[in-house]
Amino acid sequence: MLRFILAATLALCGLLHTISGVHAQAFPAKPVRLIVPWPPGGSADIVGRLLAMELQSRWGQAIVIENRGGASGNIGMELAARSPADGYTLVLALPPQVSTPFLQKLSYDLLKDLAPVAQLAVIEYIFAANPNAGVATLDDLVAQAKADPKKFNFGSAGNGSGQHLQVELLKRPQA
Repeated sequence: MLRFILAATLALCGLLHTISGVHAQAFPAKPVRLIVPWPPGGSADIVGRLLAMELQSRWGQAIVIENRGGASGNIGMELAARSPADGYTLVLALPPQVSTPFLQKLSYDLLKDLAPVAQLAVIEYIFAANPNAGVATLDDLVAQAKADPKKFNFGSAGNGSGQHLQVELLKRPQA
């Protein structure tokens, strides 16, 4: 019995030795596509380009940035969701992509078709006003806007964008 166990162990070691020659392919073995679902030159594009430079340095492989702006980022997000799930397509998602499924019907399922990989940045919004407008704080702005709503307007990147949703939250009655 001892001879059988010894022979089986030696045979297994020989088998393992031949298998050890098979290694997993190094990642990435080809260029990686980074979809930025916003136009070139904006904050998302800048973050994407900084990320691409860092990944190229670490991986020694090209990172190809593809700007696909439009529809509050949904064009680029859909492109990423429809890409092969092989790890060679990344997408830079921003906060609006999390809320968009609640605002409109999408052709992809955010939770099933995409998987989060890393948080890259924290985006903060600011309100700015002309110094002569008599607005020194956010509370001043809200009070003036409530007193005369037609006097105020705001700019955003579009319906469902982070800027749009922040202003909509400000417009809500406080509990």
